[in-house]
Amino acid sequence: MKAKSIIIISISFMFLGAFSLRADAACATSDLAGTWRGFAGSTAAGFGGYATGKFVFAADGSFVPGSSSIRLDNGTVFGFSGGQATVNTNCKVTGTFVTIPGIVLSMPNAQMSIDKTTATGVYDRSDGDKGIVNFFKR
Repeated sequence: MKAKSIIIISISFMFLGAFSLRADAACATSDLAGTWRGFAGSTAAGFGGYATGKFVFAADGSFVPGSSSIRLDNGTVFGFSGGQATVNTNCKVTGTFVTIPGIVLSMPNAQMSIDKTTATGVYDRSDGDKGIVNFFKR
């Protein structure tokens, strides 16, 4: 009976180990390269609403301003004059982006998924707004 228990326990640990190990590589700033679709929402007084946008990044994390824009729920569209984002090995994303009107959007804390196709975090705007943002790689 002891031998059977040991075998069953050993097999259980083998399966547990097989499903818990991941072959995914650590994240890097270069994982941002490409086009992302963004969705943001705010409930701050005076800013409540949502925004959608297209965000294009180069492999070094620099923002491609002429290819990126954001549309507010009231129909206002903003372009961007620049920005930069970084991703650490634990997939934490941080960045700063500047709109054409001069509003600075800071993303102090976001997390990229291990498959590197989504990121969710928070943002702060220089005009006082704060909210949540979600990105999906196209």
